Amino acid sequence: MERLSFFYKMIKKNQISFYETPKSLATKIATFSDKPVKKAIILTDENVSTHCLPLILSHLNEKFEFLEIIEVDPGESSKELRVVGQIWTQLLESSFEKKDLLINLGGGVISDLGGFAGSTYKRGLNFINVPTTLMSMVDASIGGKNGIDHSGIKNAVGTFSTPDGVLIYSQFLHTLSKRELKSGFAEMLKHALIADEVQWQKLSEINEITAQSIIPFIPSSTKIKEKIVKLDYLENGKRKLLNYGHTIGHAIEAWHIERKRSITHGEAIAYGMQLESKVALTMKKISLSNYNLIVPVLAKYFPIKNRTLPSFDQLMKYMKNDKKNYNGEFRMSFPISPGEAIFDVPVPEQIINEVIS
Repeated sequence: MERLSFFYKMIKKNQISFYETPKSLATKIATFSDKPVKKAIILTDENVSTHCLPLILSHLNEKFEFLEIIEVDPGESSKELRVVGQIWTQLLESSFEKKDLLINLGGGVISDLGGFAGSTYKRGLNFINVPTTLMSMVDASIGGKNGIDHSGIKNAVGTFSTPDGVLIYSQFLHTLSKRELKSGFAEMLKHALIADEVQWQKLSEINEITAQSIIPFIPSSTKIKEKIVKLDYLENGKRKLLNYGHTIGHAIEAWHIERKRSITHGEAIAYGMQLESKVALTMKKISLSNYNLIVPVLAKYFPIKNRTLPSFDQLMKYMKNDKKNYNGEFRMSFPISPGEAIFDVPVPEQIINEVIS
């Protein structure tokens, strides 16, 4: 009971809040704590530094006595231990203390990387996530999962450590390409599929994915993620629902990254959701009528092309080290109807082979 209470307190401090102006966002960043924070470091990447940081930098300079910027290369290649080491080094050289503030300004890579660096530096310092992509606003920055890749396996090394706040300024989305918006939209579809039939219906009726069409649905999507995380912070049960599409999807993504082929996280997960739904249908975990309510909608936004998919043997290199595996057995989560899902289902390798082939 004591252990559960401890983790509940950790989750409670992960307050998601929304801001209308860059100035109000900057003010909250500087006053996130009850005690004044004088020193801060912003972790970001080159793209965010160009398009988003200038909107709040002047306001932040007014708030802190000391403010530095760590800029890493954009993309998954920065989620490596060597980059974490560079962050640790700069924190040490800046005499950063646990009470000082690390601001993770960017997409999912930045929140994963910054959360891992922040949760391990001096056994944990204050850090907040300020997401600038849709993927990060509705998913990656929420829930306390932080991680880096190792030996080609996504998030092979990581921590559970909840940020002191997730501060969302949705107007950052206007800086994104349509492809990046669609990437985050995939996770919104996933949230709706596993937990909210009404949200699924509304999202599936969106004809054109734009910042304007998506922004109204961001708060409800974040609430789905936050609610599931609060029920199962350490992913021993219901939080595994959020892994729908990720066993095959992560393998597809890793295969593309290793070959320097272009793919977004959301695209890979959307392909994974379609394929894992087919696995569920083959295993009779979902009815054909419900399958036909789900997969055509996913395919409308994320059509799978033959050149997109590696072979089963190529994917096995990554899937065999999937963190959800148990006793050498693949475990997946499946929707059984829009808004309802099951988790931790053992899946025979042969069925995955049949579906991918």
